[in-house]
Amino acid sequence: MIRRTVRAGSRAEGAYRALLHGLWRARGAGARRVRVVTDDPEVAEQLAARADVPVELIGLYLQVRALLNAYRWRAVEYVPRERNAEAALAALEALERSPLATDRDLEDETFLPLFASLTI
Repeated sequence: MIRRTVRAGSRAEGAYRALLHGLWRARGAGARRVRVVTDDPEVAEQLAARADVPVELIGLYLQVRALLNAYRWRAVEYVPRERNAEAALAALEALERSPLATDRDLEDETFLPLFASLTI
């Protein structure tokens, strides 16, 4: 299980950065199959090619798509946070563990939690 905060300018950017981190970690651990669960319905729709991707997220979106295509099997699904207690608790724990941000960090970016569970 990975718990870490991710710096991002928006919730969607944070979701994509968290996905990238989790996908890289799974790849590094030798995973061949990946199931991504997100509590961001827009990101799930974008990754399923049912919604347009905002211009500012295209780079992150393409990186996530490329990494997803590196797996033999992959699935992306939306699960509301209130229906995934384990992820919500892990996110809170990650936020509690994060180092204190400087005033400059807080002005420029929002800190969002990352939760990922690896099964190999």
